[in-house]
Amino acid sequence: MVLILLPKTNKIIELNPLIPQVISGLGFLMLIIATYYLRPSLRVSPIPKEKSPLINNGIYGLIKHPMYLAVMLIALSIILN
Repeated sequence: MVLILLPKTNKIIELNPLIPQVISGLGFLMLIIATYYLRPSLRVSPIPKEKSPLINNGIYGLIKHPMYLAVMLIALSIILN
């Protein structure tokens, strides 16, 4: 549970425990969708495969690096939890 102290007050705000779970779920969902669209070019290294197509459709049409964003969302949910 995260407690946030407000400046110049002694009040504490408690974060709803459902928020990190929702953020984590969005991160995992985004990771699965990005993996699906990247299938022909997927590899562990960030260096693209030789002669692999540039993916511009699906989630890659909206976000340039959805896998990195998904990992950051999952990490944020761990920090908030």
